[in-house]
Amino acid sequence: MHLITYISRSTSPEDSIDDVLRNIVETAKIRNKARGITGVLFYVDQRFVQFIEGENEQLKILLQEIYTDSRHKDVLVIIDEPVYEREFKDWNMDYFNMDKNNSLNEANLSRFRDIYKDNFEMSSAAFIEFIKDMLSDPEMTKIMNT
Repeated sequence: MHLITYISRSTSPEDSIDDVLRNIVETAKIRNKARGITGVLFYVDQRFVQFIEGENEQLKILLQEIYTDSRHKDVLVIIDEPVYEREFKDWNMDYFNMDKNNSLNEANLSRFRDIYKDNFEMSSAAFIEFIKDMLSDPEMTKIMNT
């Protein structure tokens, strides 16, 4: 089992983002199920952050499609690691619109990843909870934005 996490910048107008997110998820639910890929998509301040897990070969195929998707640009892979087990067993895709939390950017995600990897075994669900906890702490958000 493998985990890929990437961040990218949306190319869609802000007033259409809910439609874009729904469209991404509707398409992903069909394609990902056939490929054995599960995951979750976050949208924050014109950025996508996606966690996808499955067999490495299938994830690499999907990642190539993601690089050419016109709904976003500047794709940066943050995590590309084997994981012990699948965390999103029942999610072939879902999304959360967490708009306006500007502490979720490339540099901070890399810092989150490094802190997490130094202290824990890689786990998709646990890493997401780690990020959500960091973002919900006002003091941590203040630190990350400096």
